[in-house]
Amino acid sequence: MTPAPHTHAPTRSLRLGYAVAGALFAFLWIGGTGEPAWVHASRSAFLLLSLPPILLPTNRRLAAAFLETTKPARASA
Repeated sequence: MTPAPHTHAPTRSLRLGYAVAGALFAFLWIGGTGEPAWVHASRSAFLLLSLPPILLPTNRRLAAAFLETTKPARASA
């Protein structure tokens, strides 16, 4: 029994979203080189304190997909 072809599409879009968000944050971090250190520190603290609660539903959905799949190596990739 093979899984439906559309079952892996949500994980691909999530991975793409993570990659885009990471690139955006890296660009913002590198682009602000002329700012004082406290600005970088406050931005980092804000991101580290605000992103985990926002990404928690995504993490739960991916964990559920990992536990339900017949090929866990593919889901964890």
